[in-house]
Amino acid sequence: TRILYLTESLRENLKLGPKTPLESAVLRRLHAYAGRKVADLAAEFEIPRTRSYHYCARVIQRALGAKHGDANLKELREAGIQVKTVKLGAKGIPFEAMSFPAFKYAELLKEDWESSSFRKTLQNLLIVPMTGGPQGLGGDHQRILGRAFFWHPTEAEWVIIRQEWEHFVGQ
Repeated sequence: TRILYLTESLRENLKLGPKTPLESAVLRRLHAYAGRKVADLAAEFEIPRTRSYHYCARVIQRALGAKHGDANLKELREAGIQVKTVKLGAKGIPFEAMSFPAFKYAELLKEDWESSSFRKTLQNLLIVPMTGGPQGLGGDHQRILGRAFFWHPTEAEWVIIRQEWEHFVGQ
């Protein structure tokens, strides 16, 4: 049987109290793994090495306390936190653009900016930088976890993002 949708509680798995701030607990947990190779963490978490696009994401999920690499962590979902791994080259420049969920253009046209799904996605990003390894999927096991951080757009960035979104949807 294949598990398609498994939800776990980050607070329960990490034994966090109800008043422990989620963002600081998540960063504390990930910072404990900063500087370590993905392959070493995968071995520690018993995740088989693959060339899958989700290999690094599975390692991060386990580092966050998930018992299963494919688990959906309830508190992250409820807080609207999107976890993004970013593979960086030698000069700290990302190898590729950050991906976001697919959307249907017709559905996007029905949204307004304030309640748009894109705006909700950008409100709370947890970015986990990874350095080392070659470009592409083949070297993910060689990558080294950097210091994770939360990115929240500044007011100036929101203005630009909104202008681009409105231009795209023709508003």
